[in-house]
Order: sequence, then C-alpha cells, then structure tokens
Amino acid sequence: MPSGFQFEGEAVVFNIGGITEQFVLSAKGAGKQVNASFKFARAKNGQAKFRLTLSGAFVGKLADEGLIQDVAGYCSVPVQILFNGDLFEATREISYSANNNKGRGK
Repeated sequence: MPSGFQFEGEAVVFNIGGITEQFVLSAKGAGKQVNASFKFARAKNGQAKFRLTLSGAFVGKLADEGLIQDVAGYCSVPVQILFNGDLFEATREISYSANNNKGRGK
C-alpha cells in the first residue's frame, strides 16, 4: 500500500469460499454492508492489515471446504481479494466452533 493512499470511493471485493462481499471505502478505509463490515488498519512497510466481519448463515457455502454444522474444527478456505486493480489469492486455515445452529470462525 503506497504511503498517502486515498481510500475514499475505492472498491474492495472479497470471495471467501463462495461468500462474496463488495465494499466502497470511506476516506478512513472502512466499508459497511447489511451483514458485513471492513476496515483497513494503518499500513506499515507498504503492507496494510484489515479486518473483515461477516454475519449470516454460511454452512451451506462452506460445506465443500469442510465446515460441518454443530462441530468444532478447522477448514481450509480459498480467499480472493480484489483491490486497486490487483487480485490477491490465498488459502487460509480457519478455526471454527459451532453448536445449536450458531458458529464462529477465525
């Protein structure tokens, strides 16, 4: 991330195991949707961290990655991020816990 980058009006698109969200960023590098929020942290050495929060029913979309309803464990999830004309791709291991049709992944 170049020093002094202007976030306002820029779009960022995520595809996480088939769960897709798009945000138009504010001047502070944040975006919000009905069931999702996104925020860039201050860049250091040209790299910026971010936080993405999603809420909703994702078991069906993540079943092919190994997420099993009402069971705790780990699953590998493909992640694609499109930002500033660049596509970033990785596979991330997510730990999750679930019970009574509610779950949490990190």
